[in-house]
Amino acid sequence: MEYAIWELHWNTRPLGAGSPTPIELWADRDPIADVERVAFEAHVPGIAGPERDYSGVHPASEFDPWVERSLSRVAVVQALLSQGYLQVRRRRIALPKSAARWTGIA
Repeated sequence: MEYAIWELHWNTRPLGAGSPTPIELWADRDPIADVERVAFEAHVPGIAGPERDYSGVHPASEFDPWVERSLSRVAVVQALLSQGYLQVRRRRIALPKSAARWTGIA
């Protein structure tokens, strides 16, 4: 039950008790300028071609829509990364506690 309450609070106010809600944060965001949108839309096809080559799919051939969507997702992610709109950070991985600590042997 405690976890459910914590998760509710985290989802409704992820930045803390006095912070704005996610809806308020979304309403206050700066929209993307038209110039940036056009530049991004022009950049994606340039990445999709090499990605199609890397996957081994011939550009002139027709293929499954699932494959096309998969290649499009990869191209969009690569375009977001290359233009600085997306950052990927590694999550901290907790080190395993030693057996001596668990058993109380120091």
